[in-house]
Amino acid sequence: MKLPAGIVLATALIVGAGIYFWKSCHRPNELAIQDKGRELLWLKKEFHLPPQTLEKISVLHAHYTAECEMMCAAIHRNDAEVRRLIATNREINDEIESALRRSNETVGECQRRMLAYFYAVAREMPEIEARRYLAMMTPMVEHPYMPASAAAR
Repeated sequence: MKLPAGIVLATALIVGAGIYFWKSCHRPNELAIQDKGRELLWLKKEFHLPPQTLEKISVLHAHYTAECEMMCAAIHRNDAEVRRLIATNREINDEIESALRRSNETVGECQRRMLAYFYAVAREMPEIEARRYLAMMTPMVEHPYMPASAAAR
């Protein structure tokens, strides 16, 4: 006997909602951390972080995320300006050089803030985990637009 699709869908939704609410009652901290970003769950598991450490890192992460979004918006504006100038000129001029300089300064500031964030997170970890974390994360600072494998060449 084949069940109507509506009954199957409604049952799946009810079961899914029930599981979510059960988890929120039994593991509210983990769900809150999930909402802040899956990367924090990865961090917790990869570096064996206790809840109090993860909470401190969560605060750092929220602050950095806001900074990162602001820096990304500035980079996108600079990139759009550079593209516009390249499209409307046939040689490098003062305006293009100025736009490229602003773009590079913004990327440099982004790199500085990213590295400061990585260091702040590492300070919350035990030394051996902090070293491993920094070794894993800092290659992104070298060339943020380039995959780590290409930057290492």
